[in-house]
Amino acid sequence: MLGCRSTLVAAFAAALGLAAGSFTTIAHAGLLDDAAGLAIVGGGDARDRVSFRLASVVDGDVCMSGGFVGSSSFVIGDITAVDPQPAALRLRSASVLLGDLVTGGGAVRAVPRRATLPGLTVVRVPGGRRVAKRDGSGDYDTTGIDARVEACRLAQASIVTAAAELREMEGVADAGRISVPSRQSRVVTAPIPGRLNVVDVSRVTVGQNAALVLDGGGDADTVFVLRSAGRVRTRFGGTIGLTGELRAENVIVLSGGACNAGQASHGAGTLLCPDSRISMHPGALWTGALLGGRQVEIGAGASVAAISFTGQ
Repeated sequence: MLGCRSTLVAAFAAALGLAAGSFTTIAHAGLLDDAAGLAIVGGGDARDRVSFRLASVVDGDVCMSGGFVGSSSFVIGDITAVDPQPAALRLRSASVLLGDLVTGGGAVRAVPRRATLPGLTVVRVPGGRRVAKRDGSGDYDTTGIDARVEACRLAQASIVTAAAELREMEGVADAGRISVPSRQSRVVTAPIPGRLNVVDVSRVTVGQNAALVLDGGGDADTVFVLRSAGRVRTRFGGTIGLTGELRAENVIVLSGGACNAGQASHGAGTLLCPDSRISMHPGALWTGALLGGRQVEIGAGASVAAISFTGQ
């Protein structure tokens, strides 16, 4: 992408092919390399959309099938839309995209004059090779369009593969059902600091202004996979926080159901939701990556600051 963005997302490297019982840090086998550097990935079905509501902010690249960027929203990265049909790809008034806009289907609609697109805008028209440059700055190389679209498709497919591998891994602990009452907190500590920890839960609910805290045990090399059989949900002001030297780039939260970040809630790590939608409600903040197998909705005033999973 162009040099206009303030931060670059580190390359995704997640190796999830460990044998059962091999409790080391996740090595680099490349299972999620196809999702390298992406802040948000939406589902591969043409009906699955990634939606940015009013005044939302995303610092990172986005891969989707289709969707829209809402009024006054700000995307510091590239957007690649594999096939916007039938939902199309829409940019609303006063939206800002500091990067490339690439589509495989060419259905880019409702790009208002008040939208700011200082980067390359590349539109692939169905049945043809024509492209459109919306900033009027002249010709450019179009040979990379197909490669970008194919890379997005591979990223979408890798979510399903990664989730299947994670579900086959042997867990080191079972924390049962996590339900943190309003204004209270619960700490779940990695049993083996400095190594890979797959902790099973039946579901996660963090109440209003409550906190679920994942503890790395004082070792910055701890890799924490919170593997939920059911949904993962935070209510208003709820937090999924990290302590004990645990880093967001070493955390995966895997959900077997829907993923909902409540209004004004905070979370960190890679949120992997392969079977259902991801919903970031108004004012929510997520520090990490959102990888969804269905729709992804970023609510009004919500923010995503991309940090890639490294597993080191």
